[in-house]
Amino acid sequence: MFPANSPIVIIPEASFYARPLGNSLLFGIREANSVFADPRDLPDDITDYPFSSDNGWQDLEENMEKLLPFFPGFEDIPVKNYVAGFSGYSPDNQFILGEVPGLDGLLLATGCVGAGISVAGGVGLGIARLAAKQPNPFDFSPYRYDRFGQFDPFDKEHLERCAAARSKKTSG
Repeated sequence: MFPANSPIVIIPEASFYARPLGNSLLFGIREANSVFADPRDLPDDITDYPFSSDNGWQDLEENMEKLLPFFPGFEDIPVKNYVAGFSGYSPDNQFILGEVPGLDGLLLATGCVGAGISVAGGVGLGIARLAAKQPNPFDFSPYRYDRFGQFDPFDKEHLERCAAARSKKTSG
């Protein structure tokens, strides 16, 4: 049993984060090779979609050794359930924020996954100001959509670059 008031823990050396969830511990790991899928091949309902052939259990086992120095006895803790799923990343592992050139009125605010959630409030404020045609209090220019030049978002090489960026990410 884990105290509900336990802190959020991020351990980059173990590609791991944890936080309390009720009387349990919710944790996440960064797998060595992120999986990806062509969005056109996904079913309408992804509830039972297999993200990997073993639903990520091998990734969990591979990361177990890295966790043990920080959580002795971790291998003896029962796992209630394990979920593997989509996590969207750009090829440079950074946000994509702001207007999309050539598509008037389309604003993007992506990449607020993992530690990016900590900046989601500011991202939301900046996007809301842009949508209201007011000055954005933040400089989104380093995160412009067009920094990648022309690309096909469905191209396998592009999807592989995005998955590799996620795998190489070292913070939560």
